[in-house]
Amino acid sequence: MRVKCAAVGNGLFTQTTQEVRRIVPENVQGLPTVKIVYVVLEAQYQSSVSAAVRTLNSNGRYASFEVVGYLVEELRDENTYKTFCKDLEDANIFIGSLIFVEELALKIKTAVEKERDRLDAVLVFPSMPEVMRLNKLGSFSMSQLGQSKSPFFQLFKRKKQSAGFAESMLKLVRTLPKVLKYLPSDKAQDARLYILSLQFWLGGSPDNLVNFLKMISGSYIPALKGLKIEYSDPVLFLDSGIWHPLAPWDESHYVAVIMELEASGAKVIPIFAGGLDFSGPVERYFVDPITKKPFVHSVVSLTGFALVGGPARQDHPRAVEALTKLDVPYIVALPLVFQTTEEWLNSTLGLHPIQVALQVALPELDGGMEPIVFSGRDPRTGKSHALHKRVEQLCTRAIKWAELKRKSKEEKKLAITVFSFPPDKGNVGTAAYLNVFASIFSVLKDLQRDGYNVEGLPETSEALIEEIIHDKEAQFSSPNLNVAYKMGVREYQGLTAYATSLEENWGKPPGNLNSDGENLLVYGKQYGNVFIGVQPTFGYEGDPMRLLFSKSASPHHGFAAYYSFVEKIFKADAVLHFGTHGSLEFMPGKQVGMSDVCYPDSLIGNIPNVYYYAANNPSEATIAKRRSYANTISYLTPPAENAGLYKGLKQLSELISSYQSLKDTGRGQQIVSSIISTAKQCNLDKDVDLPDEGEEISAKERDLVVGKVYSKIMEIESRLLPCGLHVIGEPPSAIEAIATLVNIAALNRPEEGISSLPAILAETVGRDIEDVYRGSDKGILKDVELLRQITEASRGSISAFVERTTNKKGQVVDVADKLSSILGFGVNEPWIQYLSDTKFYRADREKLRTLFEFLGGCLKLVVADNELGSLKQALAGKYVEPGPGGDPIRNPKVLPTGKNIHALDPQAIPTTAAMQSAMVVVDRLLERQRADNGGKYPETVALVLWGTDNIKTYGESLAQVMWMIGVRPVADTFGRVNRVEPVSLEELGRPRIDVVVNCSGVFRDLFINQMNLLDRAVKMVAGNG
Repeated sequence: MRVKCAAVGNGLFTQTTQEVRRIVPENVQGLPTVKIVYVVLEAQYQSSVSAAVRTLNSNGRYASFEVVGYLVEELRDENTYKTFCKDLEDANIFIGSLIFVEELALKIKTAVEKERDRLDAVLVFPSMPEVMRLNKLGSFSMSQLGQSKSPFFQLFKRKKQSAGFAESMLKLVRTLPKVLKYLPSDKAQDARLYILSLQFWLGGSPDNLVNFLKMISGSYIPALKGLKIEYSDPVLFLDSGIWHPLAPWDESHYVAVIMELEASGAKVIPIFAGGLDFSGPVERYFVDPITKKPFVHSVVSLTGFALVGGPARQDHPRAVEALTKLDVPYIVALPLVFQTTEEWLNSTLGLHPIQVALQVALPELDGGMEPIVFSGRDPRTGKSHALHKRVEQLCTRAIKWAELKRKSKEEKKLAITVFSFPPDKGNVGTAAYLNVFASIFSVLKDLQRDGYNVEGLPETSEALIEEIIHDKEAQFSSPNLNVAYKMGVREYQGLTAYATSLEENWGKPPGNLNSDGENLLVYGKQYGNVFIGVQPTFGYEGDPMRLLFSKSASPHHGFAAYYSFVEKIFKADAVLHFGTHGSLEFMPGKQVGMSDVCYPDSLIGNIPNVYYYAANNPSEATIAKRRSYANTISYLTPPAENAGLYKGLKQLSELISSYQSLKDTGRGQQIVSSIISTAKQCNLDKDVDLPDEGEEISAKERDLVVGKVYSKIMEIESRLLPCGLHVIGEPPSAIEAIATLVNIAALNRPEEGISSLPAILAETVGRDIEDVYRGSDKGILKDVELLRQITEASRGSISAFVERTTNKKGQVVDVADKLSSILGFGVNEPWIQYLSDTKFYRADREKLRTLFEFLGGCLKLVVADNELGSLKQALAGKYVEPGPGGDPIRNPKVLPTGKNIHALDPQAIPTTAAMQSAMVVVDRLLERQRADNGGKYPETVALVLWGTDNIKTYGESLAQVMWMIGVRPVADTFGRVNRVEPVSLEELGRPRIDVVVNCSGVFRDLFINQMNLLDRAVKMVAGNG
């Protein structure tokens, strides 16, 4: 039988079919037919089920067994789904396992429900509760699943599962049949057979499945009930243990990894766990119980799942706790699950989006790195097979990370890579929000103190710049960059295996980039065992479209030569990419799940990659993690500070102050004329409708004109600008800490019972802050003035609070001790003292106290800088604690920086809180549009979905699109959003608004499930009015 695999749909959905899992026997003896239909997450059961059915049919004793199997993902295809429903119509037994994608779970539920009463047996093993409720084995059913009394439902409901939870479940599965055996009722016997079925299924071997099918057929198929079919008990494997590659399992792809590691000289301890919780076995087999030190230098997970919880409910804090104790690099490699090898190779996307969500995004929340695909899948048998070049890459990199733990600091070699973009603007050493050379100098000084060899390091960061760039304004093409190495063409070709594939775009080496016409030039300077190098440019600066649209796009020879030098001549033990961001991770190749010919994989080679990345940019940090295998360490972005006023605008502000005190005297009209002429000089007439100078206007109109100008000035004054550049290793100054806390205090956090400071202050004078904002927007003078007073009082009370922890140099120190005394039970709390001299002296003390306790916690996080500490941990081959990337103002959990940045579970957005915020924003926007358009709603709104914004806000802009068209997201039992439902026009209270959505490439690739969700949402309401 030949199977043709076309790579349709860019490899997005699997193109294999159920027909490779269909066995229809030639029933020559006229035996009763037993038809089995099964649905599983991945194809690993295919060979065992097929082997079991062939064994039963070759014996030809009781029945003729027909079987057909479906992978969950195949049921997205409408034709496949129809065939599935048709197969169920004459089936006797339905089996389902690991069905955790809600939209597909509901399709399966609908199809099986129709046939459930007619089917002789329905067996569903761990899956979503909706599907588990379909179970039917004689009098045994799980229809109660979902009610608190149901013991099985506890499996899904326990939020805080302890380490022993999975183990206790497995023990229950083992011991229950022995207990139930002695209970006389049919119900107990049916429950016993269900648990035995689960044991057979978890055992998974052909022998176990033969006995499983004998047991179910003999017990529940009416035509076979009188035959007393004999079956053996399940052969149980250990719940956890150390595995030997010669064990009789179908796991050749695992064996290949172990053999490759051993061939490279590593000692390997392979462990397995029968449940979904690996945290217990990791602590049991990898950590010395006496010294508490690890037996291993690095850990590679071949399951592809999160450490605790597999594809179902994860427990990331538990995983992080276990991995922190272990304290070694944690690499999560991937077996192809939803695609065949050929589909993956042909796909420009790389990994299937569901696999990215389950097996890349979720392990990243545990601190997992390096999602390297190590095994493929055969389209016909469903068996996994090792991809030898990928296995070699995985093993070499795992050993390189392990060596960081073994090597001494003096002998470790570190390559620091700085960027230059745009290349012709004297921009060597630029990065988002970061003072690169001051930070490098700070890092190297610290490494030198720590025992690294940084011989010849200059005395200042300015001298460091001078040595790397002889001319501070050096353009990239100028010869004034220090040349660290000249690489001849022959040497380059010998060191760079993929050099010939670059010739299609760039001609023969050396080319004209990073070259003197004869040699390829590596720019940079070496200090002892540290090399500071300048990453070559992308090469497409003159024609960026070429990179987007040319299928054969590639890095240039100079770019490849730089990384060949770092790996093979300088022989770096690790590379540190310094700041956000370079070009390596954006080179052509698959989006996720690199193959041998993807350039990021070829360029990084086998060097461990540590990458300082801005904490507020988790989306591009995720690209660096997945495509260049980076351990991304977050650095703090400088806080935003009010822009303030200058020149004419300052004069205008003073005129408005004098108008407020003199408006009721005869000078009111004269001052308004001066305000109007000064406003026009400042070009404010482009934003505000101003009357002509000298025009007589009433006192009420004068107030309105002044109010609108005042509102505009306030808006300009409160525009947020970053406070300078961040330097790694330097704690924030008091000014920066105040700016951060003012912004944090401006947000309501109802889920934590915290009111915003502006809201508390507005309440004191009997106003709602939202009304004040709206009034100020309209230019109502008293509201503009009140908002200015609230803003000033917020800043003043927070300054008074922070100043208690500030030293003479303006740095925030000893926060913990000082906060305990401030937050004691004294009456002289600094914010109360400050507010006592303002109109807000009667502010609610309890609310203020709750807010300032929260701000105290945030202040501790702001100054608890671990950026240098985490770098040293990574370079010492230790585990770097993961943490979310995003906006520290909205989500202070981003702090302290120095964490291994992860994004979020892409299936978890939009969250309920994001949806509520989106509803407010959309309703305000539409209200404003109506006001501007004579009471008419807009027909169409255009909106851009950015990757970073949606990570920072947990999907707010995505939720805005949903609310405009009038749908709401529906979360499943595990909090994942895979479904939407329409909101009726009555509830919406307005027409649905058409939305033109423009998606960034990063959003498209990170949130491919949500792209599918939007598509379904639009189609759902398109015909509903």
